[in-house]
Amino acid sequence: HMPPSCLLAQIGDLSDGHSPQIGWANDGFPIYGPKGPGGVDMTYGGSYGSCTGDYCLDQCGGVEAELSGVDNFKYRYYMTGATSDLSTLPGDPKPSKAASAINSDTNIVSYTINCFRGYLYSELTSGTSGVTDTYTATATTGVTSVYAPSGLCGGSMTDLTQMTNGLCSATTSSSCHSAYSGVGSDYTPSPSPSPSPSPSPSPSS
Repeated sequence: HMPPSCLLAQIGDLSDGHSPQIGWANDGFPIYGPKGPGGVDMTYGGSYGSCTGDYCLDQCGGVEAELSGVDNFKYRYYMTGATSDLSTLPGDPKPSKAASAINSDTNIVSYTINCFRGYLYSELTSGTSGVTDTYTATATTGVTSVYAPSGLCGGSMTDLTQMTNGLCSATTSSSCHSAYSGVGSDYTPSPSPSPSPSPSPSPSS
């Protein structure tokens, strides 16, 4: 799976460039697009990738931290890599291999959740709360309108260089790049969803 280009463009980034929430994981934690706090590319750290910054993804594809400007959860997942140009969907550009988890035993490239950090309901026997003290369960505003800007899915690739693997910060033809000016760039996004129902408790450290 790759980041959902149209949904991300339709909802729009948060005020600091952080990707919007695009779903919920089975353990109750939110899933976001490929950009973290300040619009930074989310990539894997430790033995799973080369990230050395403040917001490196763990082996499951998430970050354990309290990010008050994003949500009131203590953990969240991210889908990684560049989004498409919204014209030559879904392959131009593709997410960079550098954005995926490095699974040395399987050699599988992954741009989404690799495992669950929280407890599933069936496993719920212990652990700590996965939300902050200020968390209040509220309904999330969803996206129901049709997203169909002029030119959507209307292009074609003419050579292999157009299929360059990329990251949001490095690929201007990607709709998640801050300087993107292609299909849908004049679209006024819907408000980003607010935090929602309480998740199952997060795992103990």
